[in-house]
Amino acid sequence: MKKVIQTLLSSLLCATLAEAQVDKNPVIVDTLPSRVINGLEVVPIKASSYITGKIYYWRLQLPDFEKKFQNFESKSPGRINTRFISNETRESIFNWQDSVWYNVVPTEIKTSIKKCLSSANFAILLYINQEGCVFTVGFEMTDNIFQMLDSLPKNMMKDLCNNLQKQTCETIKLVEFQSSDDRFDGLGKEYIIKNMNWYVYDTYGTCDQLKILKTLE
Repeated sequence: MKKVIQTLLSSLLCATLAEAQVDKNPVIVDTLPSRVINGLEVVPIKASSYITGKIYYWRLQLPDFEKKFQNFESKSPGRINTRFISNETRESIFNWQDSVWYNVVPTEIKTSIKKCLSSANFAILLYINQEGCVFTVGFEMTDNIFQMLDSLPKNMMKDLCNNLQKQTCETIKLVEFQSSDDRFDGLGKEYIIKNMNWYVYDTYGTCDQLKILKTLE
């Protein structure tokens, strides 16, 4: 019975983490003019995703988002293949990401999201180059969170964005990025995207899947 429960919980975890994936090819429904939201200038993009069924959400990008990729051979993101790095390196990267979530993202934002409807979700996308530096950020959220941002303390989103772009993961400097598509081995090795998903952190306290699975044993 214990194994059955563990299997069910593991399946639930996989489904939850699947929902937290970054959709690299969203269907763009509408792009609104640049505007200032809670002190932060962004371009709101309404998109739909088919990762876990057709859902609509908002993706907020910085006005200079496209320029950040001008010196890359490909705009396609890569990935870190955990099969080719040590457990210590893998854990160090996840610990860094967890630290950013708990020490950089204001508690007021997390609390405000929790007060919204159960369908609410919010994610921070960290774009990280081979030097381990966050060179730009993005935000994804459900419509109710999008409408709530201006009610946050003044300039909180602006300050958050600035602080996120100051972050560097020293361990990532030691890791070679892999192509996210085996058909195009030469592409997608210049940056990765780390997704900090509010629901995953609120539910499990970490984005490290191995740590989560250990708590379910």
